[in-house]
Amino acid sequence: MAHLTFYKELEYTPQIGDSIKQEAEQTIALYVKNVPDTIDHEQFYMQLSKKIGYFPFIDEDPITAKLFQDTWMEIRYTKERRTEAYKLSNLNHPLHTDYCDIPRDFLDFEWSCLYCVTPADIGGGTHAVDPELLIDVLRTREPELYNDLISIPVTFERPGAIFGANTSPIISSDEIGPLFCWNHNRVAVSNTAEAKTLCNRFNDFLVLRILGGGLVVPVHLKKGEALIFQDKRFLHGRYSFYGNRFLKKSPIIKNNIEQAK
Repeated sequence: MAHLTFYKELEYTPQIGDSIKQEAEQTIALYVKNVPDTIDHEQFYMQLSKKIGYFPFIDEDPITAKLFQDTWMEIRYTKERRTEAYKLSNLNHPLHTDYCDIPRDFLDFEWSCLYCVTPADIGGGTHAVDPELLIDVLRTREPELYNDLISIPVTFERPGAIFGANTSPIISSDEIGPLFCWNHNRVAVSNTAEAKTLCNRFNDFLVLRILGGGLVVPVHLKKGEALIFQDKRFLHGRYSFYGNRFLKKSPIIKNNIEQAK
């Protein structure tokens, strides 16, 4: 069985692209740091991501779920629209995966590239939990919850999305390790009472025991820095903040390039 490193910091060098694909395949989350202001950050991360896989440039409308190609998704505090979506808000964003509501046979986003245009004045760091640690805590301390998480299917959707909904247990696994399908904000109203109750139990566990227990790793991106992470293995969130925090993100597809065109 292959073993993945949870988190690794990569110092910028002009040759960073030579090894980025191997690093991304062996590490759940890469923190690309100390990127100079003298280079074009958008072009740099576009080319870096293309060395990993296919880079589809997809944004979405937070209300209609309409997809837009040839553009980065902007995660940007917008005061007038702050209640519409987490990406427009300055409040904390609970632990989640980015694409749990998208059926894998529609688009299978393997990674996300998230880079900082403008950091927050105060707060706003990204945080994440090591999946092996999370599974260990669940198995040893919350076995009933763990058994339900791997056995009860839950449907995730964004109303109006052209790609429909995705149904999966919240936790599964492959030959490499744990996989997560989770966003409390995307739990479909069509779910059974049992599934809805499970989602509330898991959300409480994450808030009270994982985040509240100090079991997350914080990353405070500076201008030009980025996280490149395997979405299905990376439960991550955001701290609340002050200021005009602005990040750009795009998914990266590993296989079947034609599905993203």
